[in-house]
Amino acid sequence: MYVRYKQVEAMNQTDSRCVRLLNKSGLGVGLLTSVGLTLVANFQEGNVKAVHFIGAALVFGMGVVYSGLHTAISYRLYPAYATLRQTRARAAITAVGAIAMVIAFGTAMVANYQWATHEHAHDRLHWQPDDPVRMGDVQEGG
Repeated sequence: MYVRYKQVEAMNQTDSRCVRLLNKSGLGVGLLTSVGLTLVANFQEGNVKAVHFIGAALVFGMGVVYSGLHTAISYRLYPAYATLRQTRARAAITAVGAIAMVIAFGTAMVANYQWATHEHAHDRLHWQPDDPVRMGDVQEGG
């Protein structure tokens, strides 16, 4: 992230205040993303769930914001340092990342709620054969 920060800084030859602000914001958001990745790696979901989920939110949430900031920077540096194809590709990747993040967090919240309301919530990491089958699962003999 620091290398990208210095690269954009060098490309900003017109000394655009907007690009400078976006670039510094990108560096800050990138550092938050790194902190989130450290939290996810060092605090397992089974042991310290809250810290793990905060880290995951930082990684995925700030990762999408970082991608969006650099998409905006690319549009600002067009046509001197970025092609229209590159900027559109970055925008598409950012959009796909945002959609994937919303789906992932949404399904995780639903799954967490369903498991927490289940009578075997004390053993969250191991499925038991007598656990009830949820919608869409294949039934035996059916």
